[in-house]
Amino acid sequence: MKNFGIIIEARLASTRLPNKVIKKVKGYTLIEFLILRLKSLNNLKIILATSKNKKNIKLFNISIKNNIENIISITGDCPIVCPDLIHRLIKFYKKNFDNVDYVSIRNFVGGMDTQIYKTKALEKSYKLCKTRLNKEHVTLFIRQSNEFKKKFLFPAKKEILSKQWSLVVDEKKDLILMKKIISFFIKKKNYLFNYNDLILFLKDHSKLWFLNSMVNRKGDS
Repeated sequence: MKNFGIIIEARLASTRLPNKVIKKVKGYTLIEFLILRLKSLNNLKIILATSKNKKNIKLFNISIKNNIENIISITGDCPIVCPDLIHRLIKFYKKNFDNVDYVSIRNFVGGMDTQIYKTKALEKSYKLCKTRLNKEHVTLFIRQSNEFKKKFLFPAKKEILSKQWSLVVDEKKDLILMKKIISFFIKKKNYLFNYNDLILFLKDHSKLWFLNSMVNRKGDS
């Protein structure tokens, strides 16, 4: 089985919250905080994928500063994806390697989105569906089509919250919530907080849920 690499998809031309991935919290841009956390996953190559738009030169500079590579792709707005979840998904993928094209998490807190897929699945997807939307969201067709074998990793019972939190940065309200979460853990010098740490924080600060609970999510469409 080949080595794994992480692709962070990001761009600055968001219509709802422009430049969201380079908004700063406690001296870190959101994208750099994500990179900091992902670097704890030793021996995994990190690729920052963006578009050819000249506005994204700032992302190019960040990638050079952090010694990671660039390819052409699009999105990325989940700055506190937990490295331990990635570890769990890798183990899940390896366990099911011979019987899957694609694995992902399901029913975890929104904003933890992580997926692993085989290169041949991506190539097959591109051959079967070359729509603009599928080129922008490169796993959309894989997720929607019956042409691919898929499995999903679900959380343990203790990891399921009663409220449906979204820790994706789409709008200003999301950014306010994200700053509160990141600031809390930075203050405790816990830069590499794991998913259980996050769950405990959300349970202890349940009132924060109202900050962005009314934000409408566009999804992949």
